[in-house]
Amino acid sequence: MAITSDGHGGFTIDGPDDMKLFRVLVLRTGLALEVKGIRLSRRARSCYATVKEEFGIKGNKKRVLEQLDDLIEQCRAEPYGPTSWPETFSPTRR
Repeated sequence: MAITSDGHGGFTIDGPDDMKLFRVLVLRTGLALEVKGIRLSRRARSCYATVKEEFGIKGNKKRVLEQLDDLIEQCRAEPYGPTSWPETFSPTRR
């Protein structure tokens, strides 16, 4: 992941593939919190529901988290970055 620091506590993520990976990592963090019983927001859609819909993963929260971790590791292992994200998975607004 290409991350550059601005020197004031902020950072920049370069490239569309890196932005997709960052979004997946945020969803993974939110899902890990949901497994522990913590919701990121009471009004927003859960990370669990988002991951299940966008990746087509089935199972309970813990199993979905394990499968998402496997997908992240597969994409990170690629020599040219995460090029195998599903086309339906892109940073879009609902």
